[in-house]
Amino acid sequence: MDKDSPNNPPVGSFSHETPPPLSPIQPKQRFSIGWRFIPLRPLPLFTIVLLSLMGLVGWQLIEHGFNQISKLLPGLSPPRLTPGTVVLQLRNAADLTTAIYTGEVIIPISQDQLVASFVIGSTKLVYVAKGHVKAGIDLSQLTDGDVTIGIDKIQIRLPPAVILDSKIDLNQSKVFDHQRTLLGPDVGVNLQEIAQREALVRMEMAACEKGLLLQANERAQVVINQLLTQSSRLKVEVVPTPVTSTRCHLINPPLGNANDPHYGPWVESTP
Repeated sequence: MDKDSPNNPPVGSFSHETPPPLSPIQPKQRFSIGWRFIPLRPLPLFTIVLLSLMGLVGWQLIEHGFNQISKLLPGLSPPRLTPGTVVLQLRNAADLTTAIYTGEVIIPISQDQLVASFVIGSTKLVYVAKGHVKAGIDLSQLTDGDVTIGIDKIQIRLPPAVILDSKIDLNQSKVFDHQRTLLGPDVGVNLQEIAQREALVRMEMAACEKGLLLQANERAQVVINQLLTQSSRLKVEVVPTPVTSTRCHLINPPLGNANDPHYGPWVESTP
């Protein structure tokens, strides 16, 4: 072979042929696991009805089982509702059934000094009294006979509403005017005490006329309904004793004629 042949490079020379390109490095394949969503198909109506019946039957079986266990373990069973338990529960709520009336009254009062049927002097006093009257139902008078428990209803007959208390606020009350002539009797303190007692009478009368007893009945019905509804699933019916008159029994009896203008008019009263 000719050494100067063009196919053979000369000795001591370098070849300038371009090497074949290198193949790029392929990245390692990574496998990932993703969520696969499967569309839900609506259940047939028959299947829905069947599942509902199965749930209802299962619940009844659970309830029946609990009732059987409650019979074996009395501590788990709810207390039996009786007229006696209802009466005890209501007696503790007596203070919640009260209604309060507040008012102000002016009481003018006087006393003369007589000598042989002649007035030789006098002492006059005007007292402005502020106070309140409290009315309610004495639930301690409830008896088992006042409570009737039926299949789906509890009926309670209430005692009559009465005046429970009446007081004068001495910090808000005062002697508005005090006059004594030269020969008038020294009875200012006595007249003030009489005026205070008469003020209580007039406040109780005004409270009755304003319907305080009706308010006490209405409040008792609301409170008793709330108390018994929380402890029982039965319907509650409260039967109050009707208030037959706008005037009621006064706990402070009048000292004289309560209709006499001598005792003064009511100035302001608010239920």
